[in-house]
Amino acid sequence: MYLALFLFLYSVSFLNAQEVKKSTKVEKVGDTKYYLHTVEAGQTLSSIAKAYYLDVNDIIIENPAAIDGLKPGEELKIPYLKSLKNGYEKNKSGKNKGTTHKTEAGQTLYSIAKLYGVTVDELRTANPELKDGLKAGQVLRIPVPAKPPEGGEKIASDSKATEKKGDDPVKVEKITPREESKPKVTESERVTDLVMPGDTVFSLVKLEKYKVGLFAPFHGENVDNIETDRFIRDQVPFPAKPELAVQFYEGFRLAMDSLRKTGLHIELFIYDIDDNDSAKIQDILKKPELKDLNLIIGPFAGSVFLPVSKFAHQHSIPIVSPLSQQNKILLNNEYVSKMTPSITTQLEEEAGFVARNYVGQNVVLVSNSNSKEIQYVSIFRTRLNEILKASGSSDSIFNVKAAEGVGKALSLTKVNVVVIPSNSQAYVTDILRTLNTLSDKYQIVVFGMQSWSGFTNLDYDYLENLKLHYPVNAFVEYDNENTLNFIKNFRIYSGCEPGVYAFEGYDAGVFYLSTLRDYGVNFRKKLSKIKWTGTQGSFDLYKTSPESGYENKAVNLVMIQDFKLVRASK
Repeated sequence: MYLALFLFLYSVSFLNAQEVKKSTKVEKVGDTKYYLHTVEAGQTLSSIAKAYYLDVNDIIIENPAAIDGLKPGEELKIPYLKSLKNGYEKNKSGKNKGTTHKTEAGQTLYSIAKLYGVTVDELRTANPELKDGLKAGQVLRIPVPAKPPEGGEKIASDSKATEKKGDDPVKVEKITPREESKPKVTESERVTDLVMPGDTVFSLVKLEKYKVGLFAPFHGENVDNIETDRFIRDQVPFPAKPELAVQFYEGFRLAMDSLRKTGLHIELFIYDIDDNDSAKIQDILKKPELKDLNLIIGPFAGSVFLPVSKFAHQHSIPIVSPLSQQNKILLNNEYVSKMTPSITTQLEEEAGFVARNYVGQNVVLVSNSNSKEIQYVSIFRTRLNEILKASGSSDSIFNVKAAEGVGKALSLTKVNVVVIPSNSQAYVTDILRTLNTLSDKYQIVVFGMQSWSGFTNLDYDYLENLKLHYPVNAFVEYDNENTLNFIKNFRIYSGCEPGVYAFEGYDAGVFYLSTLRDYGVNFRKKLSKIKWTGTQGSFDLYKTSPESGYENKAVNLVMIQDFKLVRASK
């Protein structure tokens, strides 16, 4: 996985997409003719298949080992005649027949020819004005290839394309559907006063194409400092921040490509931004294309998220924080939404879980003198009392300050729900040790904090005995069929194994892009109406106040069972 990630970073500057050129090398094996395609760094099965008008499976059938990932220099057999026929049929009967194309910054004659399955020479013949060069905004006539590929006759040759790539500093890739799956509503076709039950009036505005910006810490400028040989031999780890960014990007891109098949047209802009580089953020915010974005994902860190979210608010652009727990980023900005529930929301969900599953049992709240953790105890207790009062139930609820006092608060006749809202590893370890010695005599269930997942010295025997429950930001169930399908598709699409950030990137892409597709540029007003379960968590957003943004209140609550993590039953 890391080798594939390194090669991706090393070969792509994150500023321009990797183009796949058709091979000119053809070989006949038996009665079958093949292109022999040499894989280049940054290419994936998906991008190669697109270049040859094939499905990924067409390539895997001829090259079974490719399902485990591609390596630069590897040679693939590409079905020659099927590629030619698919390219011809798409152009003859699809949207490209008699169509035109408006050029954009960064495009070349070669990239346009590849997009429509024609040759550069055919483009030049159909557009004599190209003798003066290609310009942004120019409208080109797209020809249909004159002959079908009968008898192996070639209809498109990309080998003579010598145009230099454009130098667009931010645009990474544009995914344009070759087949329209459903009618589009143009910007001028505005439907006003669309009302859903319990919702406010808003305008539905759908576009032919949406522009999306992704801010992430790729650290592309530091790629040359990676010790390549040692990295390949697994002697040094891949840098954490670029790995996070690449995994999230690959997951997001897979979602984007999947939604392309439903007719969604996305132009993706990538911005490589460090967590602490405030000067670079200000430079990026001056870029003219930024104010025309329809959606912004990131930045990941709160220190650089705030200036970008302020810009988004000024220009009415919905912006998403994928990883931050802090609700302060939502204040006075109704364009912000965040995927990760806050600590307060996690504690309130734990309180709700206890109220639903342990009615009439003995609840023990444990805290030390830390002011922050006293506040956590108050949050849990307040929410639990609200639920109990509403249901007409009552519990015995004890506050315990010191670890040695826990035993005095336990009941011999009830289940003892011990809640320890502490982030102190030493303090937590001490209490769990005490509780474990009491677990033979008392029924004990422990509820902890998300930070516990990072504690290194917790004894798993203790956690199993105490039936530990705690919230996590992301939880991937690897025995789930949907998860297994995602992993398989991700391997094919990116050539590496998905980490947790790949799952988060995919879920962010599917949820926000499909909502953008369905509700147009004003989709944020529908966020609180949509419930969705992804590969690593769920989406259940609510507006924190009339002037502020949206928080995700869907908490992943897990428990230790049979010495492994499982999702806690509701």
